Amino acid sequence: WLTPHDKLRRSAERFTNNKPGYAQLIEEAILCLESTSQSIKKDDLEKAVLMVSNADNLIVAGHRLTSIPAEYLSYLLQCLGKKAQMLDMEDRTRIESILTHLTQNDAVILFSLPHYATITLQAAHYLFDKDIPVVAITDSESAPFTRYAKAVLTCNTNHSILFNSLSGTITLCELLV
Repeated sequence: WLTPHDKLRRSAERFTNNKPGYAQLIEEAILCLESTSQSIKKDDLEKAVLMVSNADNLIVAGHRLTSIPAEYLSYLLQCLGKKAQMLDMEDRTRIESILTHLTQNDAVILFSLPHYATITLQAAHYLFDKDIPVVAITDSESAPFTRYAKAVLTCNTNHSILFNSLSGTITLCELLV
């Protein structure tokens, strides 16, 4: 495992060849999107879209880095007239307040990428026990919280410089709307 500092240093060393760094980053983003496209399971995507369409209220939850796509997706859903709100998984008081008032007619979209946040796993387990539909958006079907989801959407997050790319994650957000 490399520290973020070591990963940045190694990546900078690789970008010293003849191709400009921006071109390499764009190629990497394209590969990320192609890999994400290949990982999408049609059944899970259809289930997720139905859950989003049929939900009375939508909670879109992210932690740290994944709060970015969570905020974006909640905004897109609001633009389409859905009752959607973003839940920052670092705000434990708000988590409890919101999750305890959900019903089986609502749905939650949970984002989690490595290093998976424990609070996201705990929330997924709680929602599963209350039979509230969960859509998991993550990098791997084996991510710890996916066992509690009714639909799992995976995306490639590999990046040679950053620890997680959001290119595939943002694309999944756009597919859901």
